[in-house]
Amino acid sequence: MLRRQGRWEEAADQLLKWLEIDPRNPLALYQYGVTCQFLRRYPEAVRALGLSTSLNPQFGTPWAVRGLLYARWRGDVEKAYSVLSEAREVAGLQDGTGEVGIASFQIGLMRKDFRAALRQLDGEKREAFSNQNSFFPIDLLRGQAHALLGEHDLARRSFEAARRRLEELVAKDPEDSRYQSSLGIACAALGLR
Repeated sequence: MLRRQGRWEEAADQLLKWLEIDPRNPLALYQYGVTCQFLRRYPEAVRALGLSTSLNPQFGTPWAVRGLLYARWRGDVEKAYSVLSEAREVAGLQDGTGEVGIASFQIGLMRKDFRAALRQLDGEKREAFSNQNSFFPIDLLRGQAHALLGEHDLARRSFEAARRRLEELVAKDPEDSRYQSSLGIACAALGLR
């Protein structure tokens, strides 16, 4: 609750109290790592997220956050790639919202390995990477990778498929900003207002 109120330091203090009581709790370590990331305490964030994954390797979200953190903090895309590759090798990895999947796709784009990014999407069985903050249809992401490869016809088809689906979702739930945001990206890619 403190984080949502923008009271980051207080949130970190409370999470440290939780960790004093339960120092081997992967969820507490993950939450502390996320908070440290927002406070720009990057070494602390990496440490907490690493401990979280070592205590519960199947918990996918800390892997994704730690991988992206290396890219955002140090611009170390190869370290990010290494962390996410290690995560994808974990037997029984729990990635229900697709955090490892979307992070792997994003790192593929950052590495300019657009074919690998597409392969990442080809292995997905879900329609979209979706969590409380975002909704990224696989077609939308596929369109981005095709566009970066210069495959404009394939990109257009993917963006068009994403646009149609997102318009359906917006019609059902016009207040969901996640759908609106992704629809805006699809329309922009298609040159639509």
